[in-house]
Amino acid sequence: MTDDLGGATPYDFPRYYEEKDRRRALVNAMPGRNHQAHFENLNRAYAILEGNRQELELRFQSFVQSTQYAGNLSDEYKQELVRLFHNYLAAVGSLRDIQRTIHRKLWPEKDESNQDDGDGSNQKTIWEETVYQPKVQEYFSTDEFSFLQNLRNYTLHYSLPVPAGSTTLSWGQDRPLTHENRLLLRSSSLLKYKKWPGPAKRFLREQAERFEFHPIIERYAVAVEKFFHWFNAVVLEKLSPEHPDYISTATELEYWVGEYQIVVTWKQDQQGQVGLFAPPSEERNFRRELAELKQRRWAYGSRGWRIFTVTPDGEVDLLHGYTDPWGLPRRSPRIPTKVPANTPPDADTTSTLA
Repeated sequence: MTDDLGGATPYDFPRYYEEKDRRRALVNAMPGRNHQAHFENLNRAYAILEGNRQELELRFQSFVQSTQYAGNLSDEYKQELVRLFHNYLAAVGSLRDIQRTIHRKLWPEKDESNQDDGDGSNQKTIWEETVYQPKVQEYFSTDEFSFLQNLRNYTLHYSLPVPAGSTTLSWGQDRPLTHENRLLLRSSSLLKYKKWPGPAKRFLREQAERFEFHPIIERYAVAVEKFFHWFNAVVLEKLSPEHPDYISTATELEYWVGEYQIVVTWKQDQQGQVGLFAPPSEERNFRRELAELKQRRWAYGSRGWRIFTVTPDGEVDLLHGYTDPWGLPRRSPRIPTKVPANTPPDADTTSTLA
């Protein structure tokens, strides 16, 4: 497989599309392709979580960083704050569920000594008990995090924890006026709920009658982010080298497609055809854009690509027909120069870019 497509004519477009489809099929057949779904699910769940966190933070800041007075805080503001907080904790739960699904697929061996009462689908794995849960304890075992995580159950099964606004003005000799806004929860109201776990209940009993919960959410968000990156790292290690190989080869393919697509589109435009993408109108712009694409591709480099097979007698051999490596081009793609009027259709009008 050579990078220069060659062909009987410089306008052999089917050769390019045939080669592109062949290479894409090879990439999609790589073992790491199936693993990519794990990371797509994780990243999608984390993007939802982070979006909810940012919306919640903006809602907090619209009061605590303002010069509004607590007495003017509307019920609509408080209800929306509770809704966003509920969405954030729900997104945390969704991310946790996706992580559980993934690690039980990658480390499926179950702890037979720890049977559940159902069909076994909720039975913990050895990896879950020896690696995952200890790491959860490391990041989330504080009393305040237990309170925050169980605040969603409080919301679902008991009452809405509507925060109260607080405004404090202070000044003094040689001190300017300061305006501080806070959002507070009542510990006595929360303690009426009888199903708090021990750490959460201990946390509430240690708080003043009215306490801030925004700083707790900020600390919790930091812990969630660190745990997410830890989990991604251990999954990536488990799926190496198949997944990194897939990402590398798929990226290399996209660079190759980008470089050749612009040439094919330019040729189509020169023939008066309508390409899939609008090409630059001037040859100078086209050459500049192609040069930039080539530079990016060369900067990324090539790891090469071959398919190996094992013969019936145990010998490893290259699969017939796929003995050429993917690699950087020995020269630039052939492109047409501007075709003067009345040029015979079989005239050679190609040039090679330097």
